[in-house]
Amino acid sequence: MRLSQWIIGFYAAGLIFGTAARGASLPAIITITPAEITADLRSSDPDNIKAAITAIRDAMGHGHIADALWKNWLPALMRGNRFQDAADLSFTAALARPATGTIGPLLSFHARALLGLHHAKEALAAARSYYNVCDFSATADAVQIAAECLAEAYPEDLEIVRRFKAEQSAAGDSTSSPGATTQPAMLAAVAIDDQPYSAALKHLQSTTRFRDRVAYGNLLLAAGHAQEAEALFRHLYQLADTQDNLAIATEGLARSLRAEDGTIARANAWLLALRQGSQAPDTQP
Repeated sequence: MRLSQWIIGFYAAGLIFGTAARGASLPAIITITPAEITADLRSSDPDNIKAAITAIRDAMGHGHIADALWKNWLPALMRGNRFQDAADLSFTAALARPATGTIGPLLSFHARALLGLHHAKEALAAARSYYNVCDFSATADAVQIAAECLAEAYPEDLEIVRRFKAEQSAAGDSTSSPGATTQPAMLAAVAIDDQPYSAALKHLQSTTRFRDRVAYGNLLLAAGHAQEAEALFRHLYQLADTQDNLAIATEGLARSLRAEDGTIARANAWLLALRQGSQAPDTQP
């Protein structure tokens, strides 16, 4: 596809792709399909790649975040070493669509893209955000990304990855009480700059719908406000009126415990107590 074709077709009425943010208008200005964007991102033509990225940015500017972003487009950008574009698009999308199951994959790309740019300390903070907010089943992937970022950030420490993975493994195997005193985890020392999250947090702060409150909690986790997120998910756990909402709140609370500690020991103990049907232990450290 030639750049001129994009310019001719882009402002004509056409098919909107992606999922609109709640309450967003649906201006019919985008005629390019997700498959065409994928093809152009995978091409070797710089003009096509640039036009595809422009189309994605403009759609996102209207509140549309296509699932293809993290399924096809970000992988294509990463394979093409377009790390800055991948970093920018993934983070913008994560702020705009912080739902459970969405924000995690987006922040994983953000961390890996920053690592590709050799922005080691920023990548490590992004990896911490991903570790905080990702689905519990993705913890191993978050540990791997964090390990790669630690190696890049501290190249003089040849043992840092081994120590980090050993710490995470020990926490995963721990059968100790969730209230047991332990040495602070290595991830606990990784600071997250919460300023880039401030506008998105403010936008969702006063929402009342259950899923919007979950999205707000996810942003709190990504921004490094794990204790606030725990309090929110604890409240949602009490309010949950369906099995689906109860499952979401349960995982949200477990993710909050993991984020607070930088390991999964306390979260594991809490989830294990629930599975065994016993009274859930106190989640306080």
